[in-house]
Amino acid sequence: MMTKISVLIRLSVRLALLCFALAGACRAADDLNMMTEDYAPLNFAENGRLQGVSVDLMEEMLQIAGYSQTRADMLLMPWARAYTHVQQSRNAVLFAMTRTEHRDGLFKWVGPIIPSHIVITARRDKSLRVASLQDLKTLRIATVRDDIGEQLLLNNGVPDSALRRTSSPQVALAMLSLGQVDAWAYGRLGAAWYIKQMKLKPADYEEIFTLKDSDQYFAFSLQTPDEVVQRFQQALDKLKSDGRHQAIVNQYVEGAL
Repeated sequence: MMTKISVLIRLSVRLALLCFALAGACRAADDLNMMTEDYAPLNFAENGRLQGVSVDLMEEMLQIAGYSQTRADMLLMPWARAYTHVQQSRNAVLFAMTRTEHRDGLFKWVGPIIPSHIVITARRDKSLRVASLQDLKTLRIATVRDDIGEQLLLNNGVPDSALRRTSSPQVALAMLSLGQVDAWAYGRLGAAWYIKQMKLKPADYEEIFTLKDSDQYFAFSLQTPDEVVQRFQQALDKLKSDGRHQAIVNQYVEGAL
């Protein structure tokens, strides 16, 4: 009798261990592949730590949605690489992204996070005047590769030859400040942030044209299950309803402009 009991106990222990291992594997398989870029004040690294509006929101959403992941699991990548990678991956999300008609069918969306205004910024001493997209075609315009500013210019007929592609907003702004380009296509909030971060004078720069008014979102890959996307939308909705969303936005945006 004792032998049978011992066998049953050993089998039960092994079964429990197997179930635990399988559960862990399932959780690992369901983990999100989270990518972001240097796009302050929405997402950026400071003293080796990722932070910003969308980073803080995503960490709160992970907890609400039942994930054990944190900001330590988020990858800071060049935008062009992340933009390509997220479209090829399952359970993947890239943030924050301006939602447009061109991008709409390429991702599953959770948001909105905050409004997004994509503008053309120039040095004030150049006294550039732009009345239409046609006027932009003669300018040298710095862009971040595959960023929404670049996409909007190309989609609206600005020739490729007018663009000066860079890998980061800091490089684009440096080119503008040195007179190597005439203008810079980027988000209003981010442009103001980097002008201050690089210790330039905000009064020396001005917006000369608005390319697009939209909103920032979390962009999930099409291979991510709908139920996962819905859980994160519900989590963001909860953060909005209880006031945490606005508190996080105020923490970064109030000091950005």
